[in-house]
Amino acid sequence: MTFIEKIKRWLTNIQVKIKAEVANSNSQGQHLSKMISVFNTKLKLIKNPQVDSEKFTASEAYETLIPILKEFRNRVKYLNCAVKKERVAVVIPTTVDTLVKTTLEKQREKAAMRGARNKRLPLQQKSSKLGGKGKKTSNLAQMAQLVQGGALSAASKQVLTATPKTAVASKSPLPPPPSETPSSATNDGGETAPSTPAPPKPTTAGYSMRRNSGVRTSLGGKYDKKYLAFGDPSQEPEKPDKHFLALQIKILQSGLDGLLSSAEHYYRQKGTRHPTRPKVINDTFDLCAESVIGRLRKYKTQTESYHNDCIQEFRAQIKLFNGIMIELPSLLMISLITKHQNTRSNAQKDISNTLQSKIEISERLKKEHQTLLRPTLGHPNNKPELDKLKSSEKSRQKESEKSLDDYQKLMLDCINMSVRSFVIELNEKVNTLLSQFDVALTLDEVIIGDPKMKPKAEKELLRENQKQRKQEESEKQNQQQNLSKNEDQFETPTPHYWPKLDTSSLIESGILKATDFLTIPNSMKQTEAHKAVIKARDEEFQVENGVAR
Repeated sequence: MTFIEKIKRWLTNIQVKIKAEVANSNSQGQHLSKMISVFNTKLKLIKNPQVDSEKFTASEAYETLIPILKEFRNRVKYLNCAVKKERVAVVIPTTVDTLVKTTLEKQREKAAMRGARNKRLPLQQKSSKLGGKGKKTSNLAQMAQLVQGGALSAASKQVLTATPKTAVASKSPLPPPPSETPSSATNDGGETAPSTPAPPKPTTAGYSMRRNSGVRTSLGGKYDKKYLAFGDPSQEPEKPDKHFLALQIKILQSGLDGLLSSAEHYYRQKGTRHPTRPKVINDTFDLCAESVIGRLRKYKTQTESYHNDCIQEFRAQIKLFNGIMIELPSLLMISLITKHQNTRSNAQKDISNTLQSKIEISERLKKEHQTLLRPTLGHPNNKPELDKLKSSEKSRQKESEKSLDDYQKLMLDCINMSVRSFVIELNEKVNTLLSQFDVALTLDEVIIGDPKMKPKAEKELLRENQKQRKQEESEKQNQQQNLSKNEDQFETPTPHYWPKLDTSSLIESGILKATDFLTIPNSMKQTEAHKAVIKARDEEFQVENGVAR
């Protein structure tokens, strides 16, 4: 396989992997949009049922809420577009390291002044002053003891091991020339002895030798760190990121590694020979590496632009879903009260049917008693039979009155039990909805990205550009304000408590017991969906409270 075919195959492989990841991202976005569309369709059919369409209940629509919330969470992790809280810089108190650095800076200044003064003195005076160097370096000896004792950091140890001369020399922004060795010997007079220049490294016309600072890659190539435009692939963390951009960087890293390894192998074998196709193949490895890196950077720019488009689409999906989700609480509350009303109605029908059967028996017995009444019962000899008939009629009347009393009591108990169970279930449903709506993402929790402008007239573009900047600034300020307001919530979250149901009248009437503990509804957010839950709860509670009265 020729060098050109290898490069083409590597580039094709990179493009295929990038497109595969883009296709995966597109499928995620389409799946989320489809779930939102199905959820919206169900809510519309529940509110306005049609004869020729499928019928849905609020509980069926509610069952699709949790999968959508999970899909939103997976999507925000995949795009890595969640707004992250900025950590507050902590002021570190003065430590031993800072004290050592300030001491060394003072010593460097003194050494520099002493060196400038010694240049103006004769050579004999210089040699006579060298004898007192041990006293001046007593502080450095103490610092070295601290280093050996382990009380200083690694950076401070490195600073302490340098002499004042090397410390002063290290301030120079220019590196030492290639002809000088790292350490130069000094003669007795304090002057630096000339060093022998290092022999030049052999190079070829087509391949420049790699320096010792090169990085050995997984494919066996070794090249300078400056060619690692997308990071060092060998330094992979224990838990690598799995979001979209991180996966793209991983693809570009491995692709660049393969391209540079192939190029290095080719230019090493080519040597000083000229390339067979100079219009296609670069003369040197450096030019080839720059060309390859430039193309891969274009891929990276395209993926970043696509990632920004995904963020804008994701924000639009969040906005749409939050607008649809507001309609769910009222439908759920209506469904809940309808269920309890139907249950109560069925129980009342059973009670009424039982009473009706007793009334029918009583009426039938009454007719029998009327049939047994005849004029002959007035004769004194028939008095026992008449008394028996009277007692039977009285017991029938008492049984009928008892049935009516039982009926009223059963109906009242049925209403009270229905209202009590409704209030308890309503409170539980509200707490569940509030906690689930806390999981729902809001626009403040997703980064704004870079919304693109549509092609319009120049004046309109300028006006809308200014308006867009103001809106972005206001949104960023709102996000910062929300972060600053809820700064403590990231460390120790404090929930927001909503108004509790006014059940005092129900407790006084005996419908609710003092042992029926109703938790105070609370949530971590205060979105429109949360407010819709509380509003729907209050409306349906007033209906049941009126029934109880």
